[in-house]
Amino acid sequence: MRTLPVLLLVALALPANAEVVSGQAHAVDGDTFVLNDNHVRLAGIDAPELDQTCQRDGQAWACGEEAKRQLDSMIAGQTVYCQGEGVDQYGRLLGTCSATRMNLNATMVEYGWATAYRAYSDDYLAQEHRARSAKAGIWRLQFAFEATPGSGERSEQTTCYKSPSAQKEEALLVSMRHQGEPQ
Repeated sequence: MRTLPVLLLVALALPANAEVVSGQAHAVDGDTFVLNDNHVRLAGIDAPELDQTCQRDGQAWACGEEAKRQLDSMIAGQTVYCQGEGVDQYGRLLGTCSATRMNLNATMVEYGWATAYRAYSDDYLAQEHRARSAKAGIWRLQFAFEATPGSGERSEQTTCYKSPSAQKEEALLVSMRHQGEPQ
């Protein structure tokens, strides 16, 4: 009987959308999954859209599908726990989630399959910096996040790191320019 008053106090101390959910999940894309028939969006991160492509060695590559595969591999067969932080404009629970004691939000950014979503949080900037420095995941590719007008989404297109073929092309152009200069 003593646990009931304690549970009531804990419930009253949490914001209305701060529900804790857990169970088996499967990825919808690189920052969203279905858990107990509810869509959950990993708060504070942004992964490529499922149909988004990035440039790898001058070729289109399905980085959105790869981000989904990476998230799915982290949650497959695991119990996923999410601390709700609110609900987004699409009715998805926004949450900080974990599986096998691994913070999924931070890990997706650290491994380079998502970016810190600066418009909403600065929680994952350190992980993004490490991923960029290591050229992990999408940071070894050429990619862009495009804004959807009026959506509250990113308002600018950002290209990060040139593909290896673009780097070689640039190095060749610089080399050719220097060959014609007097020493």
